[in-house]
Amino acid sequence: PVGFALEPVKTTSYEVGFRQQLGRVAAFDLAGFYRNVRGQGQMDQVIPTSTSGLSPYNILVNGDFATTQGLELSVTLRRIQRLQGQLNYTYTNAQGSGRTRTVNYAALESGVDRPSVVNPLDFEQAHRGSIILDYRFAQNDGSVILQNLGLNVIYTFNSGHPYTYALSQVGQADAYNSGTDYNVDPRFRKPLEAVNSSSTPWFSNLDFRIDKTFSVLQSLDLTVYARVLNLFNTKNVINVFPASGSADDDGFYNNPNVEQRNQYLNNFGEQWFNQYRDINISNGQAYWEQIGNQLFANPRQIFFGIKLAY
Repeated sequence: PVGFALEPVKTTSYEVGFRQQLGRVAAFDLAGFYRNVRGQGQMDQVIPTSTSGLSPYNILVNGDFATTQGLELSVTLRRIQRLQGQLNYTYTNAQGSGRTRTVNYAALESGVDRPSVVNPLDFEQAHRGSIILDYRFAQNDGSVILQNLGLNVIYTFNSGHPYTYALSQVGQADAYNSGTDYNVDPRFRKPLEAVNSSSTPWFSNLDFRIDKTFSVLQSLDLTVYARVLNLFNTKNVINVFPASGSADDDGFYNNPNVEQRNQYLNNFGEQWFNQYRDINISNGQAYWEQIGNQLFANPRQIFFGIKLAY
């Protein structure tokens, strides 16, 4: 786009909920929410009069909308016999008329009608939740080793987000980005289903923390802790290649029916083939560079630290 004609978006939101105590040890929360955003950025085209001597040009205008609605559920357990816990779950339905500001670009350049169907939005995760457990010894509780020792685990999960299964026609890509360029250039992909009809895989993760607090002075406590993110080193998929529906297959490297792939292999040999595998299949570099996202979540990470409180 070469011009902007945007005004602030208009947002309408509602939320209603209630809390119910369950005996003396637990509480139950339930809330419903609704949010409507109107006037999001949408690409349009200005066609000057024939006497102006100007060529058509694109601008961003207010036009798209997004509606998000859902339910939130939470159950909180008060600490009993050193154990405290919480369960959270959210159901979300997010739909709108445009997934990005430039979703109309191909239609404008091709001179065809712009898409106006309401579809699931890219960021929608219908199911999302967490389970938090904290087991902790208080001061003068247990032996010298156990008192002020705490263990904490956080288990998170969510369903995948929508994407559109599509056929890659490669187009003007090169030997580096042939497996991803169709994602940003709609001229070279052919949708094989309705917009955002497919979904990426479910995601699950477990984080762990252990800490122990020592009283150094009367008003100074020192806490030593170790924290492990993704304890089981789960290889979670967060995005996929639309041509395959997989994060391990870009629809180009393993497809002998793609003419460009065979040409590169004949011209550059096995060395190019292996290098492409290492850069783009094992590490997803072209996907990250062109799309700006990762294919997999972070692997296991371990942290050690000391905290002072006074």
